[in-house]
Amino acid sequence: EIKTILGWTHDSDAFTDEEILSKETSTLVEDAVQMRRSQLDQKMNKRNWKDTQRDAERFRNLEHFIVEPVINRIAEVAHLLQPPPLILIPRSKRRFAALTSSGELHYGKQGWIGETGEVYDRTVADGRLARTTEAMMSEIQTFGRPEEIIYVVGNDDLHVDGSRPETTAGTPMDVNATGRQMIDEFYEIQVREIQRLRSISPVRIVLSAGNHNTFSAYIVMKMLNIQFTNAEDVTVQMTARMRSYVRYGNSLLGATHGHLIKPINLMATMGIEARADFGGALYKYWFTGHLHSLAVENLVGGTRYQMPALSGPDRWHVESGFLGMAGLSGYIIDYDYGVVNTILCPAVDGLPTPDCIPANRYSQSAA
Repeated sequence: EIKTILGWTHDSDAFTDEEILSKETSTLVEDAVQMRRSQLDQKMNKRNWKDTQRDAERFRNLEHFIVEPVINRIAEVAHLLQPPPLILIPRSKRRFAALTSSGELHYGKQGWIGETGEVYDRTVADGRLARTTEAMMSEIQTFGRPEEIIYVVGNDDLHVDGSRPETTAGTPMDVNATGRQMIDEFYEIQVREIQRLRSISPVRIVLSAGNHNTFSAYIVMKMLNIQFTNAEDVTVQMTARMRSYVRYGNSLLGATHGHLIKPINLMATMGIEARADFGGALYKYWFTGHLHSLAVENLVGGTRYQMPALSGPDRWHVESGFLGMAGLSGYIIDYDYGVVNTILCPAVDGLPTPDCIPANRYSQSAA
């Protein structure tokens, strides 16, 4: 206490002369370690509190300046949206569902041709999703009419999170729109794409929030939930968690962005979070994003499908050498036999609507 009264600081000697003479060396070492640990705890708590305040401020700004005006507008016009007419599709001899996504667009990202070798902006992003979704729909129809289309949204669909040009963690990004503009425009794009998918089959929307847009992805999901509240053929599977699960036939499907959990831990996590369906499912699958590449990985107890991204490069990715082919992936899930086909729809700007590349041709009449 006398050290506090005298105003000694951490730069001063840790012990008085009397303490050094009266205590054992081992005791002094233990006391010094404890003091250091206490200082470290104080700094960590202060840092954690600052991070908490920053996240709370970002969410308040997002909710007040962006979300509330848009949601109010949705509530006014939601009843005006009518279901599209169903496309005539031959009936499949087998029960199946199709899974695809909104493409991990990074909507709002700015890629200048002088730095990246190609233009990537909101117009290009919108065009890529429209073209590849059309191609994906055509490929799905070759298998017949699915019982439902599972539509994964959120995977860094928005490039930043909130009113500042930053990711959820605060990393600065090159952008070409404000936060409100991104959410407003991308919501309209999502409604358009969901309407198109409805012309094939009922749609189930599941959330897989990314590291760029953790809060914004949840907000867009809430907006879609309001928009399609009265739609009998659209299910919005609301969740505030970072992972979503769907049981279809003999398969249990998990969707997560992939930036928070290592692949080796995915199956154990599924077994805990989706325990009601885990034991009864013959096949377990994870669908992840984040890495902007197409891949398949065998896990203990299941399979992970790495979905590619429609996003083009920005300055940082080109400088770091993170380059790859943009595309949209889809998966045909047989009710009895699980994933039986993977589909890739490449996104090449300046060319007509692409033909998708099926990994194999699924036999509708298989026994």
